[in-house]
Amino acid sequence: MARDPMRVLLTVRRHAVEAERRTLAGCVAEQAAIAARIAALDDAMLRDRDAAAGWDDAYRFLELAPVRRDAWLADRRTLVLEADAAACVSQAGRDRLAAARTASESVVQSMSEREAERRAEAIRREQHELDDVARALPAKPRTHAGERHRDERPDRAASQQSVAP
Repeated sequence: MARDPMRVLLTVRRHAVEAERRTLAGCVAEQAAIAARIAALDDAMLRDRDAAAGWDDAYRFLELAPVRRDAWLADRRTLVLEADAAACVSQAGRDRLAAARTASESVVQSMSEREAERRAEAIRREQHELDDVARALPAKPRTHAGERHRDERPDRAASQQSVAP
């Protein structure tokens, strides 16, 4: 049994859409993980700052605070760059997903158009066959308005004439 190539193409296009969707989901999950790491780093910096303010004899802590803050800011800048890169990758994934969906929808549209053409052709063939049958029937003689043809229900015409005074 031969498979319809359009159905095969549609299956391939749908698989491509699903693959792009999974890829995009991975990119978005990576973006969320980076955002969570940035939020955790910000929370740690705020907790450290609040803890430093609460110590009366925190001179050692205060000496190390700028060094630690610089390290955290460097880590944060790195994470922000990673987040920007992940956003670019996610956007590219969204674009690829949109292209895959468009390709899949175009196959569906093409299949619909072909099916409509097949139906229209079947209707034309059926109408042509009906026209051929109608042409093959003997032609009925035409009469003028109000006149009856002699082959047209002679028994009824005779009964109507006999009733009339």
